[in-house]
Amino acid sequence: MLATNAGDVAGIVGADRIATPPLPLVLVPTTAGTGAEATRIAILSDAGEKRIVNSAHLVPVAAVLDPLLVAGLPPAITASTGLDALSHAVEALLATSASALTARMSLEALELLATALPQAIADGSDLAARRGTLYGAYLAGLSLNAGVVLGHSIAYTIANRVHLPHGITAAMALPYCLAYNAAATRPQLEAIAAKLPGADHGVFAWLADLNDSLGVPASLRAAGIPAEEVPAMAAEREQSYPRPTNPVPLTGERLTELYGHLWAGDLDACVAALAS
Repeated sequence: MLATNAGDVAGIVGADRIATPPLPLVLVPTTAGTGAEATRIAILSDAGEKRIVNSAHLVPVAAVLDPLLVAGLPPAITASTGLDALSHAVEALLATSASALTARMSLEALELLATALPQAIADGSDLAARRGTLYGAYLAGLSLNAGVVLGHSIAYTIANRVHLPHGITAAMALPYCLAYNAAATRPQLEAIAAKLPGADHGVFAWLADLNDSLGVPASLRAAGIPAEEVPAMAAEREQSYPRPTNPVPLTGERLTELYGHLWAGDLDACVAALAS
């Protein structure tokens, strides 16, 4: 971007602040997670906090998806990046800006990732599973152009306090994000459940079981965040990470309640309190 635009990186942080197209951009992912090869989003670190560059100019002219390039990823990185892709697919499906096209991409991504991700973690040499995670992340990236919702905002507030991979913080937040939005997204939740093997006991339980199997902290407390941080996290979410396409209005009282349940790791109580 800066090869064809005046200024510095700080000047392009935000949405649609890039005037001139960049040099031709071809992206070759070496993890199966962000879907950056299909999106208009770049994430930068600024003094330890995440900043977003959002521009149509960031969509590449081509992407190369080669499972051999992700075959050597260790299990922990396979898990954290794959959970990021999974959260993209789910959150983009919930967004009020979702279209018929992005919804189809979300569900295709979920179907691939729900099966391929555990297999790739268990056996990194399984190229069929690696291909499934790579294609799933790409399709989730396509759906991500509809935007994500509350889950990613919560994930950023966690990451600003503890050093955890983004996919892990996104996975911690995702079931609680679904609970917050459940009343307005019943059809989407049913569509998600239909794509998850063994989700007959519900999407919330399926996600919680997956997180547990991959060692994702079950609570803010388990991640090392003190209870006193809960009000500050809710306030930071409101100030720094708005989500205008979230299907349910984001109010301080409900968010503080959500963060309280997430601190305790009580997903059932969160669903009971917020999902109706």
